Amino acid sequence: IKLLSYPGLEREAWLEDHSLNVLLKGMGGSNLKFSVPKGLEVKIGERIVSNSKPIFLIGQVEHIREKPSEPLKEIILRIPLNLRHLRFVELLP
Repeated sequence: IKLLSYPGLEREAWLEDHSLNVLLKGMGGSNLKFSVPKGLEVKIGERIVSNSKPIFLIGQVEHIREKPSEPLKEIILRIPLNLRHLRFVELLP
């Protein structure tokens, strides 16, 4: 069993405000990242949700990294809860 934020683990998700499918990559420590074109205006606090039923909140944009020489900007998000405080976990196939 691996958490969503497990380093290198990839999962598709939905950038809610832009109706855009994104590929999340785990960074560890409840952090995930994905990339979008520089022209797409993403704001701190935007929600990323699952793109499967039932829909659940995966995280919110916490930081945006942008380099002038790169065509994409990297979006860092954080899972909005402390996983250490979970009492129950449901395993899905």
